[in-house]
Amino acid sequence: MSKLVRIARTSQELSLAAMEEASRQGRREADLEHLFIALVLTDQPAGRILRGLGITLDDARRGV
Repeated sequence: MSKLVRIARTSQELSLAAMEEASRQGRREADLEHLFIALVLTDQPAGRILRGLGITLDDARRGV
């Protein structure tokens, strides 16, 4: 898989997760804080690092 395809797939996954989080809060648009929460949820390196630092989904939600 090419790097561009991986980037597009990751962007789509993060966007969908961010929109789901925004929807959970009754919003129709996702902001940066929703993207942060999406990062915490993802299995991408950034998500693994955040979780490795002890940031949980609940922590991220409380933080934003």
